[in-house]
Amino acid sequence: MKNKYALLLILFSMAAWSGCKDDECFDERNPLCENFNPCLVKYPEKMDIEMLITDPRDLNIYIPTFDTVFVINANLYFYTNFEYDSVSWQVGSDPTIWNTKSLPLRFEKEALNSTVTVTAKCFRPIDNDCFGAMDDGIDILTRTITFRAHEDSPLHGIWRGTNDGEKDSFDVEIQRLYYEGTIGNDTFYDGTRLSGIPKGTQTFIGRPNTKIRWFSFIYTLGGIDPNNLISRTVEGRIQENGNIKISWKLYDDDRLRTFTGKKLK
Repeated sequence: MKNKYALLLILFSMAAWSGCKDDECFDERNPLCENFNPCLVKYPEKMDIEMLITDPRDLNIYIPTFDTVFVINANLYFYTNFEYDSVSWQVGSDPTIWNTKSLPLRFEKEALNSTVTVTAKCFRPIDNDCFGAMDDGIDILTRTITFRAHEDSPLHGIWRGTNDGEKDSFDVEIQRLYYEGTIGNDTFYDGTRLSGIPKGTQTFIGRPNTKIRWFSFIYTLGGIDPNNLISRTVEGRIQENGNIKISWKLYDDDRLRTFTGKKLK
């Protein structure tokens, strides 16, 4: 009987080892597999231009962004996701060529309501094995970005939802602030005010406390917050499904909370 169980154990171990080996061979990035593709390890799946945007709370800090719509003024930093030998950059129709591995740019009000294409002409060694017999070692990459006015951001409005782990819903308002001109009846955008976090609270009326990026925002109220919020923890973003998520934290509570809501108006 012992020999029977020993034989079964050996057969089971062989089958398990064989299964692992078969599974590994589906991984084209694993050099131990028969279908190993060195090009997938040598290069990213798609050569692309990536971007960073400055954090208005600290202009020395750049953070990754996948957005392509921004408000003015915008400090953007462009780079490639592959280490090329050299890169030449061109922005829109401007004939200027920047020969640098990465490109920091600041877009001013002149770019408002326009779309700009950033082009990178990238040079690497010729690689016929990965790119075919016609490869010349030059990749042309582009990234198109658009600039809009702060007050037109879809963030503005009233959002109804709940905090994580809670069932009671409440409203959060991201409000456009305006001031009246000295001539005529014109009004002008004067910043954005976030109110309603924590539930049922209000921030200073008429006082901007939020920096809009377009689909996302950060809380920038200086000094002591009237609702005990830690300003640097408060930030929000519209998700792909149209909902908003806002993270926040209080000075007297170690939890980092998340509000999730749908737009009412």
